[in-house]
Amino acid sequence: RLVERVMAQQARTGYIRQVWLKSRQIGHSTLAQGLVFYRAVLWPNINAVVVAHDDGTAQTIFQKAHRFYEHLDPWLKPMKRYSNKQELLFANPSEKDRVAVPGLNSRIVVASARNIHSGAGGTFHLVHLSEAARYPKPEEIETSTLQAVSLSPGTSVVIESTARPEGHWFRAMCEQAQSGDSVYEFDFIGWHEDPT
Repeated sequence: RLVERVMAQQARTGYIRQVWLKSRQIGHSTLAQGLVFYRAVLWPNINAVVVAHDDGTAQTIFQKAHRFYEHLDPWLKPMKRYSNKQELLFANPSEKDRVAVPGLNSRIVVASARNIHSGAGGTFHLVHLSEAARYPKPEEIETSTLQAVSLSPGTSVVIESTARPEGHWFRAMCEQAQSGDSVYEFDFIGWHEDPT
């Protein structure tokens, strides 16, 4: 259902802006990371950032991108210039060949919401904010990260989280999306909708 909604919004507007209130362990984070990965390995010059509420969760989500890459068929794998705990860069690893054959020059960066300047100074095409209701200073992340994404075709922002009593910023995002007062579309999949 989420994929259908994302594709429908992209077909209708050219961009993706989604807010997902979620139950645990249904696959929202994996899907959002998959959407980021899909674009970053197939389109050139894509800058993506994934922000989670803490370092451990950020790394867990980022490992999904590494796993996706490892399991791609060889004919589809883009050149990888480097890969570390915070960034995957799809570009030609050979400095001497890089000018003639640069590769995609697309990147996925991971950050923690504990760093209030996550995303500052960057321009992003794709943003995935995970467990946003747990962010210690969500307004700072909004300023540094969400404002670095233009509302133009090909861009994507997915904000997902389980509910938290202290998650006022995320709750406001959900309510605005539900009411139609923002460019974001809202969805919720409850635990009872997952047959497992």
